[in-house]
Amino acid sequence: SGCGLANDVIVTDEGVAYLTDSSNGRIFMVENGAMEEVNISDPTLLDWVDPTFPFGSNGLVMTEEGTLLVANSGAGTLVRIDPETGDAMNVEIEGESGGGDGLLYANKRVYIITGTTIYILESSDDWMTANSLGSIDIDKSADGESAATGAFGPMDENGDPIAIYVTYVRFGDLFGDGPNEDPSTLGVVTFSSSAGSTPASGTEATTTTGGATEATGDTSTTTVAT
Repeated sequence: SGCGLANDVIVTDEGVAYLTDSSNGRIFMVENGAMEEVNISDPTLLDWVDPTFPFGSNGLVMTEEGTLLVANSGAGTLVRIDPETGDAMNVEIEGESGGGDGLLYANKRVYIITGTTIYILESSDDWMTANSLGSIDIDKSADGESAATGAFGPMDENGDPIAIYVTYVRFGDLFGDGPNEDPSTLGVVTFSSSAGSTPASGTEATTTTGGATEATGDTSTTTVAT
């Protein structure tokens, strides 16, 4: 069957693409132009809190071991998938975390981007379990904006990100609450030390708008350009 609500996509070094279907809780694999379902409507990939708008599998990444990690936005979980078998399970996370929209992966760490926060996780058992290293406050909800996804900027010599670019979306405008009179913004989180290595738990980085205004938190600086 076709894809319902296509959301995130990644492409491996071998040229295989994986695509999330958020409305049906599925993962599609595309190889040599042929599409097939890796995981069909697995309960861990779907959320039925709101039966009128089920929304599950969202951002995804692949680890060095070839394991897929998928954010279930509705359920607030991180799902581990074996792409060879399609087996899925929720990652047991110790510490703070949240339901992600976008996921990033570097140097055996996952960066979960939620509407207001970036959570940083690491694992020592191929993501059967994970530990939270801390979080970064990127909340702009007072301005009607929600962080959605992101991308790494420059990386340091250890393979850790020096900066993370975050896109903000005005979902209220998208769902008919009025025209988007104000522009959406792009946030830049810059780590002042080795990125992602020892982020402070509960780190706050104030977001501001208007050109290159900067505000510094405990371990990061956030710049948001309109």
